[in-house]
Amino acid sequence: MSYSQNLLRASVLALILLPLTACGGSHYSVQPGVNRNTATAGQVRKIPAISVDVHKRVQKLQEAIDSRDYGLASTLRDSLTSDERLNGYERAVVWQLAAMLAYEMDDTPGTITAYQHILENRDMIPFALELGILKTLSMLHYANGDLQEARAAADDWLTLNADRELGASGLQYLAKLNYDLKNYEATLTFLDRALAKANTMQSRQPTFALYELMVPAAWELGKQDKAIAALKSLVIEWPHADYCRMLAGAYEAQGMAKRDAISAVQPMADRCSSIEDTKAPTLVSTAGDQKFLFAANQFMEASRTDTSDYLPLVRVQPQYPRKAIEDKVTGYVVIELTVMENGWVDPASIKVLEAEPPGYFEATVRSAASKFKYKPKMVRGKPQTVTGVQYRFNFDLGENILNGN
Repeated sequence: MSYSQNLLRASVLALILLPLTACGGSHYSVQPGVNRNTATAGQVRKIPAISVDVHKRVQKLQEAIDSRDYGLASTLRDSLTSDERLNGYERAVVWQLAAMLAYEMDDTPGTITAYQHILENRDMIPFALELGILKTLSMLHYANGDLQEARAAADDWLTLNADRELGASGLQYLAKLNYDLKNYEATLTFLDRALAKANTMQSRQPTFALYELMVPAAWELGKQDKAIAALKSLVIEWPHADYCRMLAGAYEAQGMAKRDAISAVQPMADRCSSIEDTKAPTLVSTAGDQKFLFAANQFMEASRTDTSDYLPLVRVQPQYPRKAIEDKVTGYVVIELTVMENGWVDPASIKVLEAEPPGYFEATVRSAASKFKYKPKMVRGKPQTVTGVQYRFNFDLGENILNGN
């Protein structure tokens, strides 16, 4: 599996499942009428509720996908996507699962189509979900070999993401995309930002892939000193004969005699001592895609240093309490919980921080939250317990029910 495919898979899994809230839920949003190009994660987007019927059908689809019953899942998907009664947010939720199904079936075009359908209802989905879809769409197009579509989606993602810090995996992906597009200045910009993040984490292992890409990008721009500095880092920290030959080749390109260039590099590392030739600075071919992939995956894991980077995999939806329906009550509950190292929620950790009105929704929220499952937060390859995770459930019956219709 290639670098782009593996990085894409990590992105898709990070996107699925974001909160698919049956009665509303915790999400970023934008006020109606706000320009989406200037929207930020702090604004509020009015999102319609998911009906109980659609919620049940969505859960059946999710269960079919989880059990890998793709025949049943496809039937349930088709029934939902053809249902004209669904509101915009319900359609977005269904197409999100359709994307998951297509991806699990190795159907990249189908996954792209599903995500494009979600964006048809972009004003009715959480802002964070829109960002995740744009990033994933870019990666899907990249994996499909369509660099121009990948760039268009990436540009849209970056425009909306202007006020938020990019994660390590995003920076590395953008560097690789721009390199393949021959946008070498942009490549170096993203690589420098990724390296700064790696240095902050004090983790050296993943950075060799960043230096590998920096060498040819800097060389193409005539920034020989920058390329040589990257090659020196590679030779010293991760010695490989090809790095040694390329460093000697860089010295030779600057006017040093070939034999003198080789002699200058040979003492720098044991792997360099036996080189007898030089090589032009290029993207390393001996390590190939797998080395870049390994570094990307490691970098992504090492970069999970805050709660925004652990991945929600399963979020069971709370049932709307019968008493609340009979009394026509709407409201919300805010809880706090602990995600354990295995990704499950510690039921004893669930605390109700707010409940409005009290006495209606707390029990159903506790029951649902106890079944949440996350991909654990990772720090330098080790799973971590995360405390203080907060989640808000919104309960909204909709105007028809409230008005007695």
